Amino acid sequence: MTEQSAATTAESDAAGLLSRSQTVFMVAALLLSVISFMLNATMLSPAIGDINTHLGHNAFASMSSYNYLAGAIANVVLIRWSDYIGRKRVLIGVLVLMCIGTLLCIFGTTLPVVVAGRVLQGASNVTFGLAFLIMRERLTPAVFGVCCGILSAVNGGVAGSDALLGGYLVDHFGYRSIFVLTLAVGIASVALAWKAVPDDESAQAAPGPNGLGGGGPDRGNRRGDNSVHRQRGRPGLEFTVRARLHRRCHRRFRCRRSHRRLPGHPVQVGIHNNLAVVAQVH
Repeated sequence: MTEQSAATTAESDAAGLLSRSQTVFMVAALLLSVISFMLNATMLSPAIGDINTHLGHNAFASMSSYNYLAGAIANVVLIRWSDYIGRKRVLIGVLVLMCIGTLLCIFGTTLPVVVAGRVLQGASNVTFGLAFLIMRERLTPAVFGVCCGILSAVNGGVAGSDALLGGYLVDHFGYRSIFVLTLAVGIASVALAWKAVPDDESAQAAPGPNGLGGGGPDRGNRRGDNSVHRQRGRPGLEFTVRARLHRRCHRRFRCRRSHRRLPGHPVQVGIHNNLAVVAQVH
Protein backbone atom coordinates (compact mmCIF):
# COMPACT_ATOMS: atom_id res chain seq x y z
CA MET A 1 0.00 0.00 0.00
CA THR A 2 2.84 2.36 0.88
CA GLU A 3 4.76 1.59 -2.31
CA GLN A 4 1.63 2.14 -4.40
CA SER A 5 0.92 5.53 -2.77
CA ALA A 6 4.58 6.54 -3.20
CA ALA A 7 4.43 5.62 -6.89
CA THR A 8 1.23 7.62 -7.32
CA THR A 9 2.82 10.62 -5.62
CA ALA A 10 5.91 10.38 -7.85
CA GLU A 11 3.74 10.21 -10.98
CA SER A 12 1.70 13.25 -9.93
CA ASP A 13 4.86 15.21 -9.13
CA ALA A 14 6.41 14.30 -12.47
CA ALA A 15 3.22 15.40 -14.22
CA GLY A 16 3.23 18.72 -12.39
CA LEU A 17 6.83 19.61 -13.31
CA LEU A 18 7.45 21.70 -16.41
CA SER A 19 10.15 21.48 -19.01
CA ARG A 20 12.76 24.22 -19.30
CA SER A 21 11.05 25.90 -22.24
CA GLN A 22 7.67 25.74 -20.51
CA THR A 23 9.17 27.21 -17.36
CA VAL A 24 10.74 30.12 -19.24
CA PHE A 25 7.51 30.75 -21.11
CA MET A 26 5.41 30.67 -17.93
CA VAL A 27 7.77 32.93 -15.95
CA ALA A 28 7.83 35.39 -18.87
CA ALA A 29 4.02 35.50 -18.86
CA LEU A 30 3.90 36.05 -15.10
CA LEU A 31 6.60 38.71 -15.36
CA LEU A 32 4.65 40.56 -18.04
CA SER A 33 1.47 40.43 -15.94
CA VAL A 34 3.35 41.95 -13.00
CA ILE A 35 4.89 44.60 -15.25
CA SER A 36 1.44 45.54 -16.56
CA PHE A 37 0.37 46.32 -13.00
CA MET A 38 3.56 48.16 -12.10
CA LEU A 39 3.30 50.40 -15.16
CA ASN A 40 -0.16 51.47 -14.06
CA ALA A 41 1.17 52.22 -10.59
CA THR A 42 4.43 54.05 -11.36
CA MET A 43 4.25 55.60 -14.83
CA LEU A 44 1.70 58.21 -13.77
CA SER A 45 4.08 59.99 -11.39
CA PRO A 46 5.36 62.42 -14.07
CA ALA A 47 1.74 63.13 -15.09
CA ILE A 48 0.56 64.61 -11.77
CA GLY A 49 0.43 68.17 -13.07
CA ASP A 50 -1.26 67.24 -16.34
CA ILE A 51 -3.88 65.09 -14.59
CA ASN A 52 -4.71 67.82 -12.07
CA THR A 53 -4.99 70.33 -14.90
CA HIS A 54 -7.48 68.26 -16.92
CA LEU A 55 -9.47 66.55 -14.16
CA GLY A 56 -9.40 69.08 -11.33
CA HIS A 57 -7.43 69.92 -8.22
CA ASN A 58 -6.16 66.89 -6.24
CA ALA A 59 -7.47 64.55 -8.93
CA PHE A 60 -4.28 62.50 -8.88
CA ALA A 61 -4.51 61.99 -5.12
CA SER A 62 -8.06 60.68 -5.41
CA MET A 63 -7.13 58.35 -8.24
CA SER A 64 -4.16 56.92 -6.37
CA SER A 65 -6.00 56.46 -3.07
CA TYR A 66 -8.80 54.37 -4.55
CA ASN A 67 -6.36 52.47 -6.74
CA TYR A 68 -4.28 51.26 -3.80
CA LEU A 69 -7.36 50.58 -1.69
CA ALA A 70 -8.73 48.32 -4.42
CA GLY A 71 -5.38 46.55 -4.59
CA ALA A 72 -5.36 45.88 -0.86
CA ILE A 73 -8.88 44.44 -0.92
CA ALA A 74 -8.13 42.34 -4.00
CA ASN A 75 -5.09 40.77 -2.35
CA VAL A 76 -7.19 39.59 0.57
CA VAL A 77 -10.23 38.40 -1.39
CA LEU A 78 -8.97 37.18 -4.76
CA ILE A 79 -5.97 35.23 -3.48
CA ARG A 80 -8.29 33.14 -1.33
CA TRP A 81 -10.84 32.88 -4.13
CA SER A 82 -8.16 31.45 -6.41
CA ASP A 83 -8.04 28.42 -4.09
CA TYR A 84 -11.54 27.52 -5.29
CA ILE A 85 -11.67 28.56 -8.94
CA GLY A 86 -8.01 28.32 -9.90
CA ARG A 87 -5.00 30.60 -10.12
CA LYS A 88 -5.03 30.99 -13.89
CA ARG A 89 -8.69 31.98 -14.03
CA VAL A 90 -8.22 34.69 -11.40
CA LEU A 91 -5.02 35.94 -13.06
CA ILE A 92 -6.63 36.31 -16.45
CA GLY A 93 -9.75 37.80 -14.88
CA VAL A 94 -7.87 40.59 -13.08
CA LEU A 95 -5.83 41.33 -16.19
CA VAL A 96 -9.04 41.70 -18.20
CA LEU A 97 -10.45 43.99 -15.49
CA MET A 98 -7.27 46.03 -15.68
CA CYS A 99 -7.70 46.46 -19.45
CA ILE A 100 -11.33 47.54 -18.98
CA GLY A 101 -10.27 50.05 -16.33
CA THR A 102 -7.56 51.36 -18.63
CA LEU A 103 -10.15 51.97 -21.35
CA LEU A 104 -12.21 53.99 -18.85
CA CYS A 105 -9.13 56.06 -18.00
CA ILE A 106 -8.41 56.70 -21.69
CA PHE A 107 -11.90 57.81 -22.69
CA GLY A 108 -13.08 59.21 -19.34
CA THR A 109 -13.38 62.99 -19.22
CA THR A 110 -14.63 63.32 -15.64
CA LEU A 111 -12.93 62.39 -12.39
CA PRO A 112 -15.52 59.78 -11.24
CA VAL A 113 -15.12 57.79 -14.47
CA VAL A 114 -11.34 57.86 -14.25
CA VAL A 115 -11.46 56.88 -10.56
CA ALA A 116 -13.68 53.92 -11.47
CA GLY A 117 -11.12 52.90 -14.06
CA ARG A 118 -8.30 53.19 -11.54
CA VAL A 119 -10.24 51.00 -9.11
CA LEU A 120 -10.47 48.28 -11.75
CA GLN A 121 -6.78 48.70 -12.45
CA GLY A 122 -5.99 48.35 -8.75
CA ALA A 123 -7.36 44.81 -8.72
CA SER A 124 -4.34 43.77 -10.78
CA ASN A 125 -2.22 44.24 -7.65
CA VAL A 126 -3.03 40.60 -6.97
CA THR A 127 -0.78 39.56 -9.87
CA PHE A 128 2.21 39.49 -7.51
CA GLY A 129 0.65 37.01 -5.12
CA LEU A 130 -0.80 34.84 -7.88
CA ALA A 131 2.54 34.73 -9.69
CA PHE A 132 4.34 33.54 -6.55
CA LEU A 133 1.69 30.88 -5.87
CA ILE A 134 1.71 29.60 -9.44
CA MET A 135 5.51 29.34 -9.45
CA ARG A 136 5.52 27.59 -6.07
CA GLU A 137 3.14 24.96 -7.40
CA ARG A 138 4.93 24.39 -10.71
CA LEU A 139 8.67 24.89 -10.09
CA THR A 140 11.32 23.11 -8.10
CA PRO A 141 12.61 24.90 -4.97
CA ALA A 142 15.90 25.96 -6.62
CA VAL A 143 14.22 27.43 -9.71
CA PHE A 144 11.46 28.95 -7.59
CA GLY A 145 13.97 31.03 -5.60
CA VAL A 146 15.60 32.46 -8.74
CA CYS A 147 12.26 33.30 -10.36
CA CYS A 148 11.06 34.98 -7.14
CA GLY A 149 14.08 37.26 -7.34
CA ILE A 150 13.30 38.12 -10.95
CA LEU A 151 9.69 39.01 -10.18
CA SER A 152 10.60 40.95 -7.04
CA ALA A 153 13.07 43.06 -9.04
CA VAL A 154 10.12 44.51 -10.96
CA ASN A 155 8.54 45.85 -7.77
CA GLY A 156 8.72 49.65 -7.61
CA GLY A 157 9.15 50.10 -11.35
CA VAL A 158 10.96 48.50 -14.27
CA ALA A 159 14.47 49.64 -13.28
CA GLY A 160 13.33 53.29 -13.35
CA SER A 161 12.71 53.23 -17.10
CA ASP A 162 8.96 53.47 -16.61
CA ALA A 163 9.18 56.93 -15.01
CA LEU A 164 11.47 58.23 -17.76
CA LEU A 165 9.19 56.87 -20.46
CA GLY A 166 6.14 58.25 -18.68
CA GLY A 167 7.68 61.72 -18.55
CA TYR A 168 8.44 61.62 -22.25
CA LEU A 169 4.91 60.53 -23.14
CA VAL A 170 3.32 63.21 -20.95
CA ASP A 171 5.46 65.97 -22.46
CA HIS A 172 4.68 65.00 -26.03
CA PHE A 173 1.24 63.33 -26.01
CA GLY A 174 -0.46 63.99 -22.67
CA TYR A 175 -1.26 61.70 -19.75
CA ARG A 176 -3.70 59.54 -21.74
CA SER A 177 -0.82 58.22 -23.83
CA ILE A 178 0.45 56.44 -20.70
CA PHE A 179 -2.83 54.55 -20.44
CA VAL A 180 -2.62 53.63 -24.12
CA LEU A 181 0.78 52.08 -23.54
CA THR A 182 -0.36 50.20 -20.43
CA LEU A 183 -3.40 48.95 -22.35
CA ALA A 184 -1.13 47.44 -25.00
CA VAL A 185 0.99 45.77 -22.33
CA GLY A 186 -2.16 44.53 -20.57
CA ILE A 187 -3.57 42.94 -23.72
CA ALA A 188 -0.23 41.26 -24.38
CA SER A 189 -0.12 39.96 -20.80
CA VAL A 190 -3.63 38.49 -21.14
CA ALA A 191 -2.70 36.67 -24.34
CA LEU A 192 0.60 35.39 -22.96
CA ALA A 193 -0.92 34.27 -19.66
CA TRP A 194 -3.69 32.45 -21.51
CA LYS A 195 -1.12 30.59 -23.59
CA ALA A 196 1.79 30.04 -21.20
CA VAL A 197 0.35 29.55 -17.71
CA PRO A 198 -0.64 25.89 -17.16
CA ASP A 199 -4.31 25.10 -16.78
CA ASP A 200 -5.75 24.79 -13.30
CA GLU A 201 -6.04 21.27 -11.96
CA SER A 202 -9.20 19.91 -10.41
CA ALA A 203 -7.33 19.30 -7.15
CA GLN A 204 -6.88 23.03 -6.71
CA ALA A 205 -10.60 23.60 -6.53
CA ALA A 206 -10.81 22.67 -2.85
CA PRO A 207 -8.73 24.26 -0.10
CA GLY A 208 -6.34 21.99 1.78
CA PRO A 209 -4.94 21.97 5.28
CA ASN A 210 -1.31 22.62 4.33
CA GLY A 211 -1.56 26.02 2.67
CA LEU A 212 -3.74 28.56 0.98
CA GLY A 213 -4.97 26.10 -1.63
CA GLY A 214 -5.59 22.42 -1.96
CA GLY A 215 -3.63 21.06 -4.91
CA GLY A 216 -0.60 23.32 -5.04
CA PRO A 217 0.67 23.52 -1.46
CA ASP A 218 -0.11 19.88 -0.81
CA ARG A 219 1.79 18.86 -3.89
CA GLY A 220 4.66 21.05 -2.83
CA ASN A 221 4.82 19.29 0.53
CA ARG A 222 4.81 15.90 -1.14
CA ARG A 223 7.66 16.94 -3.39
CA GLY A 224 9.72 18.62 -0.72
CA ASP A 225 9.27 16.43 2.36
CA ASN A 226 7.60 13.04 2.45
CA SER A 227 7.97 12.93 6.23
CA VAL A 228 4.78 14.96 6.51
CA HIS A 229 2.80 12.01 5.22
CA ARG A 230 4.64 9.53 7.38
CA GLN A 231 3.77 11.53 10.48
CA ARG A 232 0.05 11.79 9.84
CA GLY A 233 -0.63 8.83 12.14
CA ARG A 234 1.25 10.32 15.08
CA PRO A 235 -1.44 12.59 16.63
CA GLY A 236 -3.60 9.63 17.71
CA LEU A 237 -0.61 7.80 19.24
CA GLU A 238 0.57 10.97 20.95
CA PHE A 239 -2.89 11.56 22.42
CA THR A 240 -2.96 8.01 23.83
CA VAL A 241 0.46 8.45 25.41
CA ARG A 242 -0.56 11.77 26.91
CA ALA A 243 -3.74 10.25 28.38
CA ARG A 244 -1.86 7.41 30.01
CA LEU A 245 0.75 9.77 31.43
CA HIS A 246 -1.96 12.01 32.77
CA ARG A 247 -3.66 9.11 34.62
CA ARG A 248 -0.34 7.94 36.04
CA CYS A 249 0.58 11.44 37.23
CA HIS A 250 -2.89 11.88 38.69
CA ARG A 251 -2.48 8.71 40.81
CA ARG A 252 0.91 9.89 42.04
CA PHE A 253 -0.53 13.28 42.87
CA ARG A 254 -3.36 11.77 44.94
CA CYS A 255 -0.93 9.51 46.82
CA ARG A 256 1.45 12.32 47.68
CA ARG A 257 -1.35 14.65 48.62
CA SER A 258 -2.80 12.08 51.04
CA HIS A 259 0.57 11.86 52.86
CA ARG A 260 0.98 15.67 52.63
CA ARG A 261 4.66 15.38 51.79
CA LEU A 262 4.77 17.56 48.70
CA PRO A 263 2.38 20.09 47.18
CA GLY A 264 0.39 18.40 44.52
CA HIS A 265 -0.33 20.83 41.71
CA PRO A 266 3.19 21.89 40.69
CA VAL A 267 4.41 18.31 40.88
CA GLN A 268 1.59 17.08 38.70
CA VAL A 269 2.04 19.79 36.11
CA GLY A 270 5.80 19.42 36.06
CA ILE A 271 5.81 15.65 35.71
CA HIS A 272 3.06 15.76 33.08
CA ASN A 273 4.87 18.37 30.96
CA ASN A 274 8.27 16.67 31.21
CA LEU A 275 6.92 13.25 30.33
CA ALA A 276 4.88 14.71 27.47
CA VAL A 277 8.02 16.34 26.05
CA VAL A 278 9.92 13.06 26.32
CA ALA A 279 7.05 11.24 24.58
CA GLN A 280 7.06 13.78 21.76
CA VAL A 281 10.84 13.48 21.28
CA HIS A 282 10.71 9.70 21.15
